[in-house]
Amino acid sequence: MALAEITGLPKQIVEHYDAGGEVAYLYVSGYKLADLVFDLSMYALVDYGGTIGERQKADSTFEMDGYRLVTTKEVLYQAYGVRDFSYVLNITAHDKAGNLVAEVHDYKFAVTDYMDIVDSAVKNATIKGDRGMNLLLGGDGNDRLYGMRGDDRLEGGSGRDVLSGGLGEDTFHFLFLKDSTVKAPDVITDWQHEPGKNGTRDLIELDGIDANSKLAGHQEFDWIGAKKFSGHAGELRYEKTKSYTYVYADVTGDGKADFKIALVGSFKMYSDDFLI
Repeated sequence: MALAEITGLPKQIVEHYDAGGEVAYLYVSGYKLADLVFDLSMYALVDYGGTIGERQKADSTFEMDGYRLVTTKEVLYQAYGVRDFSYVLNITAHDKAGNLVAEVHDYKFAVTDYMDIVDSAVKNATIKGDRGMNLLLGGDGNDRLYGMRGDDRLEGGSGRDVLSGGLGEDTFHFLFLKDSTVKAPDVITDWQHEPGKNGTRDLIELDGIDANSKLAGHQEFDWIGAKKFSGHAGELRYEKTKSYTYVYADVTGDGKADFKIALVGSFKMYSDDFLI
């Protein structure tokens, strides 16, 4: 007699399931769940890269509770540090007489990333992310934010902050003019703008700032590239030297910068580098 199919397993799960969390309800066609006993064995398949490649690691993140697949501990995208990994499950189902009626072998699924919020109550803090997506929040001091890996979002807050996105497509978010002033601009240390369809593209987000203080409501910036300010409020421009690139904004229309960001390195900037 052919074995039945076990269904209901997830294709992937999002991290931060707490211990005891229900990941899936399993089903076996043609059988009542109350008449079945499920057993599970598992391991993690961790990618060490290079000549080592993928290796099996003993793991017990999941267990069976009746017909429910549940967690034994919090599920983390960073469970194996910076390594990519998948969980591999082997599950059997027996009837009350002990007969094997269904099984699934080498069922593999991944843990997907969830944006973690990382901040500090300490002034002049050093705030670091991890291999996944992070929202890094600085305060009123001169903070240092390191996104590390993943597509991170960095908000330095006020003060002269140093922002390092690390790997991935990162967003540097400025909410107010005081977040990066002309006298004490924030510094982005590792701006990435790789050309092509698959190039890595960081982003500077300014859409929360009112670009024209002379008008009521909220106004968007007008990107003018490398041109000089013309005396119209709301203009956003850049200039570069051999070692730095500077982004300036004029919100009053006096032809002078009211906001400034410094990028380490000499770059050509484009309108789509900004969310305005």
